[in-house]
This record gives sequence, C-alpha cells and structure tokens, in this order.
Amino acid sequence: MKSAAGKGFAPTARGLLAPYRLQARLMWEWRPTRLAIVRRAILAYLMACLALAIADAVVPGLSIDSLAVLLLAALLLLALDSFCAVVFHWVLVAWPIFVAQALGLAVQFVAILVLGRTLPGVRADDTAAFWGTVLLTVLNSLFAELVAVSDDDSYYSVLVRRLVSRNIRRPAEPKPGLLVVQIDGLSLPILKHAIGAGRVPVLGRLVRDGDATLHPWTAMLPPTTPASQAGILHGRNDGIAGFRWYEKSSARLMVANHPEDAAEIVRRVSNGAGFLADDGASIGNLVTGDAPRSYLTMATITTGNSADGDRRLRGFFVTTVNYIRLLVLMAGEIAKELYQAERQRGSSVEPRMHRDMHFAVERAATNIAMRTVSTALVIEEMYGSAPTIYVDYTGYDAIAHHCGPERVEAIDALEGIDRAIGSLLKAARYTSRPYRLVVLSDHGQCLGATFQQCYGQPLEAVIAGLLPRATTVVGTTDSVESAGIGRRIAAEIGRGPGLSSLVLRLLPRALRGYGGGAASGAAAAPPDVVVASSGSLAHVYFTSQSDRMTEKAIEKRYPGVIEALANHPGIGALVVRSATGHTLVRGPRGRLDLAASKADGSDVLADYGPGAVENLRRLAGFDTAGDLILLGAVDPISGEVTGFEELIGSHGGLGGWQTEPFILCPSTLKLAKDPPVGAPAIYRQLTAWRVQLQGKRVAPDGPSAGKPSAAATPPRAEATSRPSHTPARTSARVSPPPRSRLLLLAGGFIALFACLLALGAIAEDVHDQEAIALDAVATPLLHSLSSPALDAVMQALTDLGSTIVVVPLFAVSFALLIWRRHRREALFLAVSIGGSTALNQSLKLIFQRPRPQLAWAQVQPEYSFPSGHAMNSIVFYVALALIVLVLWSRRAGLISVALAIVLALLIGTSRIYLGYHYFTDVVGGLLAGAAWLLIVLGAFDGGLWLRGRRAGASGASGP
Repeated sequence: MKSAAGKGFAPTARGLLAPYRLQARLMWEWRPTRLAIVRRAILAYLMACLALAIADAVVPGLSIDSLAVLLLAALLLLALDSFCAVVFHWVLVAWPIFVAQALGLAVQFVAILVLGRTLPGVRADDTAAFWGTVLLTVLNSLFAELVAVSDDDSYYSVLVRRLVSRNIRRPAEPKPGLLVVQIDGLSLPILKHAIGAGRVPVLGRLVRDGDATLHPWTAMLPPTTPASQAGILHGRNDGIAGFRWYEKSSARLMVANHPEDAAEIVRRVSNGAGFLADDGASIGNLVTGDAPRSYLTMATITTGNSADGDRRLRGFFVTTVNYIRLLVLMAGEIAKELYQAERQRGSSVEPRMHRDMHFAVERAATNIAMRTVSTALVIEEMYGSAPTIYVDYTGYDAIAHHCGPERVEAIDALEGIDRAIGSLLKAARYTSRPYRLVVLSDHGQCLGATFQQCYGQPLEAVIAGLLPRATTVVGTTDSVESAGIGRRIAAEIGRGPGLSSLVLRLLPRALRGYGGGAASGAAAAPPDVVVASSGSLAHVYFTSQSDRMTEKAIEKRYPGVIEALANHPGIGALVVRSATGHTLVRGPRGRLDLAASKADGSDVLADYGPGAVENLRRLAGFDTAGDLILLGAVDPISGEVTGFEELIGSHGGLGGWQTEPFILCPSTLKLAKDPPVGAPAIYRQLTAWRVQLQGKRVAPDGPSAGKPSAAATPPRAEATSRPSHTPARTSARVSPPPRSRLLLLAGGFIALFACLLALGAIAEDVHDQEAIALDAVATPLLHSLSSPALDAVMQALTDLGSTIVVVPLFAVSFALLIWRRHRREALFLAVSIGGSTALNQSLKLIFQRPRPQLAWAQVQPEYSFPSGHAMNSIVFYVALALIVLVLWSRRAGLISVALAIVLALLIGTSRIYLGYHYFTDVVGGLLAGAAWLLIVLGAFDGGLWLRGRRAGASGASGP
C-alpha cells in the first residue's frame, strides 16, 4: 500500500549537509500535533517553574528573591533548554545519547551562572550553579517525560532518526518486504464497527483511500492463537486441539503459553519452511514461523534463538527515558483499569467478571509494555531490511477476555494498536526496503457469561458430581491465556551476557529449589478425569484407557454421564466416538452421526453455523482430542456464548464471531481464494505474496512436518546472513562459562567491598580530622629523595594525570572509538571518566580537607581529599587498557592494564612527592577510582559488556 512503501534514504544522502537536511525533515514529520505542542509548552513551563522552585529551596548558594523573578528565570531557562535540545538532537543524533545530554548539562550550567550575574534577584555562585544544574537537569528530564509520556510519535521519533542516521549509507533494497501485524482476537464485525465509529482512523483511512482491502477469513475449530498461528506461520496445525489439551500417552497437559509446550508445538509442526524462515523476524508470538530472530516469542524463551535480540531489547531499556515512560504509562493503565472496573460494577453491566489488581498489572503489561517494546523492535527490524516480519499485538485480546470484546475498554486497546500501526507506517517511509503492510487477526471473540456464573459451579465440578465419589477430576478452567508477559520480557533480557541477565536466569531456578518441591521422579499419579477447557470448548479425558474411549465404554464405566452432560443447559453439543468409529454429536435437540452421508447438522448444530459439521469432523479426528468434546451453549436471542473458562470474552469453540477473523491487505495484492478457509490457507496466501514481492521461495529442507526431530527446532540466529546494524562482531572473545562468570562476578564484588571498606576507614579519619601517621611520614620521606632530575620526572608524571593531558587524550580516544563505530566502548570510557570527575568534586565538597601547607611546595586552591589526579588517572588509564583488552588481544590488554595501574600509582606518588596531597589523599583517590570503575564495569555487565571484535581462530562473524 502506498503509505507503507519505504521511500529509501540512500539517494538523499549525498553531500555533507544532506544527513542534516534529512534529520530536519524527520523532526518535522514526527512533530506532535499543534494541540499537543500547546499543551506540552504550557505543562513544560509549569514544570520548569516547579523545578526551579525546588532548586531554590534545596541548593545552598542559589537564591531567587521573588515569584516574578522565578517565573522569568524559568521561562528563560526553558527557552534555552528547548532550543538546545532541538539543535543537539538534530546535529548529534548519530552520537550516543549522553553526548547531547552532557552538552545540555554544560549549557544549563553556563545559563545559571549568567542568570546569577545578570538577572536582578537571582544569585548563584559556582558551587550553587553546579548543583543547581544537576538538580534542574534531573527534574526537567523527569517532568519532560511526564509531559510527553502519551505521545507515541514523539517517542518513536528518536528511535527512527537514530536508525536513519545509522543506516544512511545502506544501499536501497529493490524488493519489497512484507510486514504482517496480527491483532489478536479481533473479529471482522467488531473491526468494521470500530472503523465506522472512527476509533481506528489509521486502518479506516487505508480502507477508505483504496490503499487496502478488507476481507473475511474462516478460522477452523479450535479458533485459538496456537492453532491459528501454527497454521499461519508454519502451514500446519493438525493435532492442536485447543489452547490446552491433555495427552494420555505421556500424561502431559499441554498449555500453549508455557514455554516448553510452545517449543514442543513448533517442533511438531515445523518442517523448516515456515513463513519467516527466509531471514524473517518473529515478535511477540507463541510460535516462531522458523524465524532466525525471535523476540518475546514464547517458543524460544527457554532455548533462545536471537544472537542480537538481547542487545536490541536491552538497548530499549537502557535509558531512563524508557523506564520513566513505561512506568508512568503502566501506572496510568492500572489506575484506568481500577476505575473502569468499578464503573462497570457500579453500572451493573452484565455479563461482567471480577477484575482484580492482578489483571490490572497484566493489562498494563500487555497493552502498554508489550505493545511499546514490540513496536520498537519492528521498527529496528524494518531498518535492518528484514524481508518478512510478523508481530502479534495481544492487548485487545487480553482486555476483551475480561471486559468484553465490544466494551469500551477493549476498543480503547484497539485504538492504541491502531496508533502503533500508524507509527509503523510512518517509520516505513525512510527504510531502505519498501514494505507492504498486511493486518490480520487469528480469531474473534464472543461475549457471554461463564459456565460457573450461570450454574454456580465450574464444569469440572459438574462432571465430578456425575461420577463415583472416589473418582479424581482435575479441571483446567482457570484463565492463563494472557499470562507469561513478564516471563517473556525477563527471559529476553536474560539472554544477555551481563550480571542482570545472569540473575534473571538463575533466580527462577533458585526459587524453585527453595520451595522444596518434590523431585520430578516423585510425580503424582494422573487423575481419573482431566477437563481441559479453551474458552467455549472443553475436552474431557478419561485416563483409565490409553486410547480414545467410545460412547459404549464410557457409559459402561460411568453410567449416565454422557446423557447428563448432553442435556445440561450450559452445554450446546457433546461429541463422542461410537463403537464403530463414527463421530456422534448429542445435544438438547437430538443426536447426529457425522459419518452419515447427509449430515448437515441443521437441527443439533443449528446454533453453531453452517461449517459446524466439517469443523467437528476435523477436530474429532485429532489424536489429541478428548474422549468427550463439549461446546458451550449459544443463546439464540442475544448471541452470547457460554464459556467454560472464567472469562466473559471467550473463543476456542463454535458460535458467534469467534471463527470470523479478518485480513486487510494492500489493494495490489489479491487473494487466491476469497474468503480463505483455515489458517493454513493464510500461510499459503502470505507465502504466495512473499514470492510475488521478492521472487524467491524457501524450499523445505527439514524433516517432514509433524515428525519430531532435533532438526525441526527453531533455527538459531547464527545461521542468518543478513547484515547487522552494527559492524561485524566475531567470536574471538566469548563470554566465560557460567561458573567462571560467577567467580569473576564474586571477585568483582569482593574487590569493590574491599575498596569501599578501606575508603570508608580513611574517610572517617579525614572527616574527624584525626592525624594519620603515614601523612606525617610519607611526604618528608619522599622529599628527602628530591633532586632536580627526580623533580622533573615527578612533574612529568603529575602532568600525565592533569586535565591538560587527560582531556585531549579522552577526546582523541572517544573520537577514534566513535569513528570506528565502537560506540559502546566510547560510552564506557565517557561514563567512567565523567562519573569519576563528578564524584571526585562531590567528595571534595563533602570533606573540605585543606591542602598540605609546606614551605617548599605550591599550595593548590582546591580541597585535598581525595586526590583528583590519582582518582581520575586510575579510572581513565585502566578504562583505556580494558578497551584494548577487548578490542585487540588478551596479551596486549593484560599488559596495558598492568602498565595503567603502575602509571596511576606513579602519578599518585608524584602528588605526594611534590607536596600537593597527603598520602591518604592519594590512597583515597585510588580506592575511590577503583571502586567507581568496578561499579561502571558492573553496570556494563560485569566486564563482559562487549563481544569480541577481532577476528579469532574461528573467524565466524556474529550478528
């Protein structure tokens, strides 16, 4: 469709100023609306006034005489800050984010100094300007995010512009890509109503402008996400009997959103030729489609298959901006849910269900966190030129389950997904590969009171009441479909090599072991009856017989149970196998043999639509189907369907709109069959479109579909050859094994603790102004060795730790790292030395220790403890040595680290020799610098913050 086609930016990237013109155009195109700009300006000014008032009250040395002066000063600072933010983010978009922030901090510092000297009523000395700048920057950043928190375009604008700057020289891809967006659980009738009501303006505009056409398709029984996604992404969904089913042969309950079970589903249906096998990306799905890169995909949580997926997801969370935005939006969503739940209860809306805090958090996770993260990942994949992308937005489905598919809460979630699609369309304008957008759903949903609400007890309790007292019945009618969101995110972050990743991997295991649960070998015997429910569909398994039990066998063992269930008012149809192998349907309207030549189900299955017979025949043929298959009753007047799960919005069975999903495709792409029937037909259609657009086909090279084999597991990212966003990274240096990493981390913690303990002991004596013997001995001892030659050497050493040497060295090193695209190393270096400088100045202001007063030494104007030369030297030179260790070779790196430590010790010694510092000043500086460097290393993942870049013995490039 026209609005989805990337224009590409390679042709516009000629000339020195072309990238800046392009960035200016992007900033203009992604600007907020006029109303949003006015609202944001007013709120930003109020927040700036509040921040300045807080700074006036908190920072000593900063004073503002009157309210009028405060209002004027806030206006000036806000105008300057806004102007600088626009200019810095325009010019420095390709640089690490902290560069623009650091420059903004410097401008803020100068502005406060200037206001303190020029604006009557404002006073600020140098110290007050420094601390005022820090406080105002923190407060203004926080308030700015709160003001703009709901503006998706402003948020994704930064991501898009950075990706454009990173890929500006990427050659254009002539073959279009296919972006498929799944809106989970949305039926065609509800989408049409939302378009007519103006609730989904992006999708509505595509249809009205003729860019896209909207079609129905028919979801076969069971209409659930695992069955539909397996069919859409793998072309096969046989054997998937519902969202949950029980397998007698292995006494295993399969639940599709359990990572192990989702991986098992992929193993069974994959033949290696999934829709995404051709270098595609799976985002937020249950199954992989054989994608080499999967993010937030349930089937890859336990195994993982994305080498740089952890980098992308962890990159999303690395900035405070993202944390603030997500936390604020999620808190707002929780508050909104609590209000809407109470409003629904107060208005006596029926049917409704209890919505507790657990669901409120789940709603915030699915409708805010997952949608935001998924959209960012899709944008990254588009700018990485992925040929096929499939993303699943689950927010509408999760909310519709609890609130109702047509209720305002669910439509609000749909509106948010529509905005996300609009952001994707806008982001696609400057990708090097043009994209065609396809939007579809996997199934619909039906409103209806639950079985337990209608009849006072769950289905398993009704069945248990029909069986002998000693019979054990286990039911699975609790709602778990939307569970696992937090587990997906934690698992994705846990793939990385750092400390946080290690904790996220080890903590669940530790908690399981702490619980003292029984060993796997001590598992309890299977129950006599298992009731596995999926919305308005339920499978009943009698475990006493390993194969499918017939009607006669069930009646003999449990007399009257079939008749009672068939005539229950909450059950519209019961399916059972006859002794001759025929599939029988029993219900309030009689009995039907599906093997009969003219079985049309016009009476028994009248409420379930014209395709009911074919659907039940297919489902009953699965080896995984229950001995009894139950369908919830359909109210012929209201159309409401009785669900066996405790959800008022249900799907999984027959009746209503649950089998009526949709597919919206570009008007240039035609359906081979309209409407398609069954999810595998959608797979064939998407595959045909991909071939039409890209002119290539993926040949199945794995085992036959459905046959378990290790080769059928999801392919790993290492097999892909798609160019990465970053320069080639090789396997010369890999993460140590878990045990070595634990030892490394433990050693780091011990070293940090020792440094802090020793620093604390020295700092306490310095604070209490207690004389230290070493201070009285060290300086005279070193001075007794003085000579003109040694004086020159010591002066040269002390110069190596001064700003006149360190600052140029840092600037050159930083520029070289950025030029060679080692941005993470540049960030590490900048954070190390920048934080060390700020920490040193802060400690000096806290302790305010005077310099040594020696007749032969020049007294320095600053405070003495801790030594800035010693602290900054050990941080800067050791940080440089660590970068050498990672980027070049282990031998050169270890030698560099040793030399850097010796150099820092010599610089510290020179400060004592020249009389500029006490011995404890230097020791304190070295300890503080070492502690800070260990903290930064921990923040950058325990020193394992880089993958090797030097070609090693293997010579294999990673993504």
